[in-house]
Amino acid sequence: MYVYGRNVLKEIINARYPVKNIYFTDSKKTDKTLNNLIELAKKNNYSYSFAPDKVLQRMVNISKHQGVVIDIGKEFQYAEEDIIDNLKENATIIILDQLQDPIILEQ
Repeated sequence: MYVYGRNVLKEIINARYPVKNIYFTDSKKTDKTLNNLIELAKKNNYSYSFAPDKVLQRMVNISKHQGVVIDIGKEFQYAEEDIIDNLKENATIIILDQLQDPIILEQ
């Protein structure tokens, strides 16, 4: 399973979620933010490689991958599934689909 985007990668690294590989664009037009993400992946011992933008685009079927595609593997599982088991009988569950660049606010 592939996910993409700079914020997604930041969250994966912050959570120390294991991934198969991180693919960064091999474009010469990288910015400071992307270079910082590459260094962060390296510092946290994540496996990564570089690929042309066209290859990244084919992996996720979108051109707006922000120069980052992450292979999280087929065995992805939500970390908080046990919360569902502990819900009250009349609980409301909200499912959000197709969110892009979510921001997690820490308290």
